[in-house]
Amino acid sequence: MNINFENKESRVAYLSERFTDLLDGVNESYGQALIDELMNRLSQTISDYDEEVETLMTELKGNSKKRVELLHSIMSSENLPEKEISNSNGGSLEPTSEETGELSDWEKRLEALDNK
Repeated sequence: MNINFENKESRVAYLSERFTDLLDGVNESYGQALIDELMNRLSQTISDYDEEVETLMTELKGNSKKRVELLHSIMSSENLPEKEISNSNGGSLEPTSEETGELSDWEKRLEALDNK
């Protein structure tokens, strides 16, 4: 049995055939209605999944582009003279509390809670 899963009609026919085989033992009055409902739900599930994957892939591509741009800007800023870097940072070459290792109030509280 050669099934082309790239073709929607072929996939639906394959699934319908499999559902029919599985539901042979079900009462005749519920058989077709149950298959129709299962097919509708399966189609909706697949559609929702496709939309979610498309959204995730779009976000992933956007994040990748941002990462490349950020990396490029970091690498180009390493080539700038120190004076230009200080101007782009607002003129301050003083290290921030994060750079010097000082903890903020929140960090101190969290550390105290972790130590308990």
